[in-house]
Amino acid sequence: MPSNLTDFDSTRPMIAYFAFSGLDLLNSLDEIGEQAKSEAIDWIYGLQVEGAGPRSGFQSSTTIPKDVPEYQYGHLAMTYTSLVTLLILDDDLSRVDRQSIIEGVRACQNPDGSFTAMVTGCESDMRFLYCASCVSAILDDWSGVDIPRAIDYILRSIVSVHLNYYYYCYLFLLYCYLLILISRHYYLYLPFASCYIIDGSQKIIMIITVI
Repeated sequence: MPSNLTDFDSTRPMIAYFAFSGLDLLNSLDEIGEQAKSEAIDWIYGLQVEGAGPRSGFQSSTTIPKDVPEYQYGHLAMTYTSLVTLLILDDDLSRVDRQSIIEGVRACQNPDGSFTAMVTGCESDMRFLYCASCVSAILDDWSGVDIPRAIDYILRSIVSVHLNYYYYCYLFLLYCYLLILISRHYYLYLPFASCYIIDGSQKIIMIITVI
């Protein structure tokens, strides 16, 4: 990446996801050509941490080379965006180490039902529960998620949220996560949603990325 973009090195798969999903949304994905698609698919698979037990998944970049595997760790958000991008590019996921990824998902669930981004310890909030649920749905294997604990975490989060201008945005997200856990379907149209304050006016804007 260019030196002025080094801050984004830890989110490369997410950048790729937004780029390719944006092209797909505009019905322009074919304009990049089949060779570019194939190269992108190979690059994404190059991020996969295979056979690493609880460390398995897709890592954020190739900065950490394959010859030091003990420092390679999957990241739930990067695993989710990598899998979704592969689907956007019409990959059949045949090279995905499904069993290892599910083991990595399982290792990231906390005792309270939430998920941390990485098994080494990282952020832990509703986003990563969503990512874990989507990964499980994409791979059609929910053995890495303790669903009762996850649902309990969501329900406890609902009653603890404060009634402020984030309230409805927060409930909307929780509703989406419950749908995924209960129906076991993932939604490519709702990977992330965020709310922002504009000019201090307490106006909520839902940012929904669409594939």
